[in-house]
Amino acid sequence: YVLAIKKYKSQPDATKQNISVNRSPGSLKMLCQEDASNKKNSSFNTALFCSVLKKYFHNGFRIGSFIDTKKFRRYYEAANASPLTLDNDQINLIIKKCGIEYEEKIYLPDEMLSEELHTKLFNYIDYCFSDGATTVYYEAVFQHFYNDFLDCKMYDTDMLKSYIAYYAGDKYVLEKNYLSKEHLGEADPTEEIRRLLKIHVYPMKIAEIARTLPNIPEGTIRSILGANLEFVRASKGVYFHADCFAVSDEELNDIANMIQDELNKNGFLSGNELYNNIKILFPYIYEKNEAFSIIGWRDALKYKLKNQFSFNGNVISSKEKPLSTSDVFSLYGKNRQNFTLPEILSFVSNIGSGVVYFSSLYKNAARISEDEFVRKDYVTYKVSETDEILSRYCPDDYMPISEIRNFGLFPDSTYPWNEYLLENYLAFHSKQFKLMHTGFNINCVIGAMVKRSSGIQDYDELVTRVIAVSGVPLKKDDALSFLYERGYIGRRSYKGIDSLLIKAREMRNRKE
Repeated sequence: YVLAIKKYKSQPDATKQNISVNRSPGSLKMLCQEDASNKKNSSFNTALFCSVLKKYFHNGFRIGSFIDTKKFRRYYEAANASPLTLDNDQINLIIKKCGIEYEEKIYLPDEMLSEELHTKLFNYIDYCFSDGATTVYYEAVFQHFYNDFLDCKMYDTDMLKSYIAYYAGDKYVLEKNYLSKEHLGEADPTEEIRRLLKIHVYPMKIAEIARTLPNIPEGTIRSILGANLEFVRASKGVYFHADCFAVSDEELNDIANMIQDELNKNGFLSGNELYNNIKILFPYIYEKNEAFSIIGWRDALKYKLKNQFSFNGNVISSKEKPLSTSDVFSLYGKNRQNFTLPEILSFVSNIGSGVVYFSSLYKNAARISEDEFVRKDYVTYKVSETDEILSRYCPDDYMPISEIRNFGLFPDSTYPWNEYLLENYLAFHSKQFKLMHTGFNINCVIGAMVKRSSGIQDYDELVTRVIAVSGVPLKKDDALSFLYERGYIGRRSYKGIDSLLIKAREMRNRKE
């Protein structure tokens, strides 16, 4: 046996490499048998090693494991009716040559995939190359056959890479993340995606890109599309290349001048306004690109004009003084003496923000009724007198704003008192009280006025105390309904309510 091992070790490297390449299912047994016939003077049979592994080690043989080696020796000796006199290291050495090593286990390749699936696998790789791919990523192949692999001994991309190397190591160049037909250096999937989108012209769904480029993992495609401005998002999960947006240098210069004129007048321009202005002023540009969405227009021009303007979300502003969506809401309030709720909602739609940035708007504006807003410095209050009145309404540490309905006792202010004016007063002017809420609401006033001396630090703490002293059953639905009906929240949901109920129970128990 020792002589046989020494003979194997002394074989040239090329002979050893032939064991791990250019194979097909069923060939392992044949190779083992040929090995046995070439070792007429050897008293062990490599094919028997394979048969023992196949019969007793379905989940792989752990290299270096004393227990697995002991089991193998017992099974081998039972099958061969004679002792196996090789030492443990020699046994492990021969077993390593019988198959594929993965996470310190040896698997027989013929047992990993069926012959049919083996054929499908390599036909698929060949198809990718014949279809123009220069690289095929292991991850992409693994995901393509994911469902087929569920019932096989093929657990991840590393195992797949080892399998491909075993059977086709001489046919392909095997790199860390991909295989190719020739040495390419660092593969560039970005170029393949770029070429495809330029040829296709119109926006493509990510799933469609992945089907067209099956050699690249879909996750890699998503990352590349999201990380490069040249790949323009037309809508969620749909992209095109910026160069497919048809605009000449002269036309691009006309657009840049129009943008600059708008910035000189208003300080910013929204993507929606950009689209509408081009549609009116440059209809020939619009007609060439009408297949693209408003977002697509904005981001294609963002790529082409990136050195001239700042594009932040749907806000276009000066490169030297870039503005955010929050900034433009602040400017909106600053540049108007008064405006209405429909006007601010129209502005929201126009800049595509989806919501009113109240905290930014209220830096320069105040809401004085359900429908009216004025510039902040137009509103004045008699602070000490107003706080005194509020103290009569709220003898305890807090109360919901919704409970104050009669404003007849309130001292004069610039505008008639109502819940919106009170909300503004509590948020920005009161010395004795503060506004606590989940946020400014577009349709109503929610939240509570809380005494600054109460020691209540945040809204979670307030909600916990409200529930604890309310006597309401400490169940989620009951608590949320109570908070909603009393005006503490604007809908029957509150993040973290489950943990607050636990704290409310502890608070009740302490009082009892």
